[in-house]
Amino acid sequence: MPRATDVNCSLIISIVTLIMAGLVAWWLRQSTLLVTRYTQSLAQDTKKPYFYLGRELNELTDTIESMKHRLENRAYVTDYVHTLTHELKAH
Repeated sequence: MPRATDVNCSLIISIVTLIMAGLVAWWLRQSTLLVTRYTQSLAQDTKKPYFYLGRELNELTDTIESMKHRLENRAYVTDYVHTLTHELKAH
């Protein structure tokens, strides 16, 4: 038969584990919300968030920002070519 101290110890470990799991889940949710808000606000040139404990999340925001700049550059080139073509046709 288990002793009372063993049961108490198991109960404490279980509670601490649940609290830690809850904190990790909360942190992941908050971090994901920050990245979501950042991607939604890219058109407004909002400063990207920095995650002190989330190297992967920082890499994700860096990748999203890089993709934004590449798309902006592509749009600039496309507009330039259209304008140049229009000017050449006009003369």
